[in-house]
Amino acid sequence: MSNKIEIPDDPEIVVAVSFINKYRNLLIGGVLLIAIVLVGKIWWDKNREETRKLAADKLFLVKVDFDNRDYEKVIKDGKNQIEKFSSYPQSGEMMLLIAKSYLATNKEAEAVKMLEECASSFKSDDLLYFSANNMLGIITLDKAVLNKDKAAAEQAAAYFDKAAASNQEIFADQCRFNSAKALLIAEKKDKAKEILTALDKKEELSYSLKDKTKKLLETL
Repeated sequence: MSNKIEIPDDPEIVVAVSFINKYRNLLIGGVLLIAIVLVGKIWWDKNREETRKLAADKLFLVKVDFDNRDYEKVIKDGKNQIEKFSSYPQSGEMMLLIAKSYLATNKEAEAVKMLEECASSFKSDDLLYFSANNMLGIITLDKAVLNKDKAAAEQAAAYFDKAAASNQEIFADQCRFNSAKALLIAEKKDKAKEILTALDKKEELSYSLKDKTKKLLETL
């Protein structure tokens, strides 16, 4: 018995049926390929959602350890988890907790390294990118003030600029102000004044920040 579709007398149907008979195997292959792709996507989405939930559970446990000030456990367990969930934002949040734990145990160099890795790995995540660069700015600015280090102050300003460039606009102006302070320590007075002048002109600037901006401008 033939597998071909019988061709009726209607000319339009004749053309369609002839096409199907000619490309039957190709059409079947195409349908199978689409089915495989769809099944694969469903599996991928389900697997990713399950992994996301697992990452959230692990992050919760790391947060509990951090809240309990068990910083060594945060560092040990957190580092194991960030490797497993490197493509998930929960991994970035763990990195921030690990960095804070390093700072709490007087391991500044390790904290800086972890924050730089977080900023580099999560450039597309505005909140993580902001948080990592803002923390880097604060750490580096403190070191610059303590050691009267102009190079460190300039580096701190660069970190604050990156934080301000993220879409966390609610914190951006404070980062710009901190950048200006760092630039003054680095003796980049003109650049600092430019930032402060732009801030002073902003109508939506908070009263507290506007007051600090005006006072700093008056010293220039």
